[in-house]
Amino acid sequence: MKKANAFLAMGRFGHKLKTTVLKTVRKYGRKAFSCVSLPTGGAITLEYKASRQDTEWQAATYQFRFQRLRLGLAIAIVSVFTFILRDIFQGLFHFEAVPKLTQDIQNLISTINISVFLCLLGCLVLQKTKIGRNHLGLLFLCQSFSITLGEQIVATIKGFALPDQLAWNITFLTQATLIPMRWYLHLWSQLGVLIYYFVVNTTLGLKLPPPYNDRPIYDVTLILSVFWVCFICDLAVYLYESLQRSEFYARKELETAYQRLGVAEAKYRSIFENAVEGIFQSTPDGRYITANPALARIYGYSSPEEVTALTDIEHQLYVDPQRYAEFVRLIEQFGNVSGFESQIYRQDGSIVWISEKAYAVRDGTGELLYYEGMIEDITKRKLAEAALQEQFDFLQVLIDTIPAPVFYQNSQGFYVGCNKAFEEALGLSKEQIIGKSVYDLAPKELADQYHQADKVLFEDRGVQTYESSVVYKDGKKHDVIFYKATFSKADGILGGLVGVILDISERKRTEEALRVFFHAVSHDLRNPVLGTLMVLKNLLNGRMRGVGNGEWGGMRGVGNGEWGGMRGVGNGEWGVGTMGGDEGDKGDTEATSSPYSPTSPHSPLPTPPSDSPTPHSPLPTPPSDSPTPPSPLPTPPSDSPTPPSDSPTPPSDSPTPPTSPHSPLPTPPFHSPHSPLPTPHSPSSIPVPPSILERMVQSSDRQLNLINSLMEAHVNEVQGVVLQRERVQLYQVVEAAIADLEPMLAENEATLTNLVSVDLPSVNADPTQLWRVFSNLIVNAVKHNRTSLNITVNATLEGEQIYCTVADNGVGLSQQQCDHLFDLYFRGVNIRNSVSLGLGLYLCKQIITAHGGDIGVKSTLGAGAIFWFTLPLN
Repeated sequence: MKKANAFLAMGRFGHKLKTTVLKTVRKYGRKAFSCVSLPTGGAITLEYKASRQDTEWQAATYQFRFQRLRLGLAIAIVSVFTFILRDIFQGLFHFEAVPKLTQDIQNLISTINISVFLCLLGCLVLQKTKIGRNHLGLLFLCQSFSITLGEQIVATIKGFALPDQLAWNITFLTQATLIPMRWYLHLWSQLGVLIYYFVVNTTLGLKLPPPYNDRPIYDVTLILSVFWVCFICDLAVYLYESLQRSEFYARKELETAYQRLGVAEAKYRSIFENAVEGIFQSTPDGRYITANPALARIYGYSSPEEVTALTDIEHQLYVDPQRYAEFVRLIEQFGNVSGFESQIYRQDGSIVWISEKAYAVRDGTGELLYYEGMIEDITKRKLAEAALQEQFDFLQVLIDTIPAPVFYQNSQGFYVGCNKAFEEALGLSKEQIIGKSVYDLAPKELADQYHQADKVLFEDRGVQTYESSVVYKDGKKHDVIFYKATFSKADGILGGLVGVILDISERKRTEEALRVFFHAVSHDLRNPVLGTLMVLKNLLNGRMRGVGNGEWGGMRGVGNGEWGGMRGVGNGEWGVGTMGGDEGDKGDTEATSSPYSPTSPHSPLPTPPSDSPTPHSPLPTPPSDSPTPPSPLPTPPSDSPTPPSDSPTPPSDSPTPPTSPHSPLPTPPFHSPHSPLPTPHSPSSIPVPPSILERMVQSSDRQLNLINSLMEAHVNEVQGVVLQRERVQLYQVVEAAIADLEPMLAENEATLTNLVSVDLPSVNADPTQLWRVFSNLIVNAVKHNRTSLNITVNATLEGEQIYCTVADNGVGLSQQQCDHLFDLYFRGVNIRNSVSLGLGLYLCKQIITAHGGDIGVKSTLGAGAIFWFTLPLN
């Protein structure tokens, strides 16, 4: 019963084993025969459809397996051939050493040996073909089956079952030892012969050859021995294959690592060799271990080997050996150093600047191995910094030399620099100023003004000028002018502003003094001249009638209207009409009064002073309650007893007659209408010849004109020329000037030609001022030259402006005169009968410049002169 149970258990175990083996064989069989072809040209392709790594391994081991197949095939052929030789010699010589077998057995063995030999020769031929080279697995199975399966087929044909265990063991062991293909190929070669033996022979009912035909064809011993031989061979092949595969992949990874290492080394070697900065490794005792070519170039050596030959870096390289000691100390303290600048000697002895960046390399125990880092040549940068510092120092000295305070602020409004004058003005040092804002240095009301002005300047950018006040170190407010301008950085971003402070306190005091002075001139000089001129003209005309009758008859009819003694003197109601008061000076000639509003409040002549001058006016003005004098009237007949009904009658308590508020001259002195005036019939009168009176009148006129011209020049300098612009036709202005000058032109026998076209476009200008310019230039030509002069006035349109000329054929001017003719107080040298100050053409230049034009003269001696000026249309 126990034996039956044991056999049943062994049967179940055998069934399970058979099932497992069959599944495994089926799985790996599909792998073994799913071969692929190799490409032409000898390139190797994978035999099995497996993973990418398996493909690489198969391709790499192809040559090894092919050589082993050839070796195994050769050994098999030789071994089988020896057995054939044995059979031949046995049949011929009947060796006693050979065990005696029946004839049938000997014939079977000989047939098997010959069959196997022929099969092996067929495998040899297959090995030479393309199929054999491309399908190594098929070639392996053919070789194996030629030995093991071939004899079984021959035995089957002979009608026997041949359990050739010795041949199987030798074949399986030889394959596992010499031809370690894939382990499942070995398994297939083994299963093929065993299945054939156990299944086919059992199915056919074959028996063992005699004398063993009474025994079963297999037993447990046979099965176990074959099983363990096959298992050991397959396991050996599997382990060898795994080891070989692992070795291959390890070698592959190693090769890949070496390849990557080579690439990285080549890359870093290229960086090392071609770097612009010097790269080095140095020992703590001061020797270079490695150096790149850039370091050699920095040091002036031809190769890195010369650098590594240095034995004492501290003394052979560094100008100051203490710098190297400092370098070592910093690395020891911090582990690295960056931007360490030093001077070193090059090979030729020259000195350069270098910047070092290095760190300490230590081993696992913290022991210092060497220093590693980079060196950069910063000589050019140092030279540029030195030049920049030199330039900065020069600019600072230059700015400090400027007597006016100069400062500069950043875009946030904080001071970043100033000059000595700024420090002295505020009484603070530069350290106390830099980093502060206007609110830290000035009172709040002034700081608000500064901040608002700076804010506007930062928004608009450009240049800014304005007047304000600054509290100086003396605690007083000084009147100043700020000149500010913004500046930008290299990238165009607003950098801040630069400012200059001009102290105008002294100028303000000077202007006040000038105002007082011109008040004195106007009041103390011009009024007496006016009074004298009036009396002289009355005496000259003999119009002193009606003395003491309470009327103004003594003044009646004198001159060209009421107050006739003063009428027609110049360019206003009181005769201030000269452009400089010059008689015959090429630059300064009187002109008659303008037809354009001679009593206009905008007359360019200075306002006459009153007893109470306005404090802010550069010249004093008359009282606002002075009545306006009546319009001028023609000279009445000499026997007219009384003035016309519309003549003003001054109040009895007024010491002087009233004047117009627009009159540029002060009121002339008058006697009270109740005080008697001397008459030619009075016993106290002194007879004076008319010629002397005329000369006195002319002298007074010249004095008055000179005083008025001086005052006008001063007002224009202080306030500028005031223009009352309107659309003006130049033709009308020129015609008016010529009409006023006709008596003078006739007296001097001068011929004037007006070429100004009526078709010229109008200009936006002040007609009165233009009339003065044309009149002055014409009068200037007449007074400067001989009689019978030809004068031509012309104007042409050139682009957006009108080009005006006044040309004559007179004596002309030298180049020196032309260069200075429009300067203040310049007087010509060839001037007849001139006592002028040189103001006329200067005032002409001021008027034309105020209109936005230019003025000049073209002349040569003996060829006449052409005075020209331009006027913009708008």
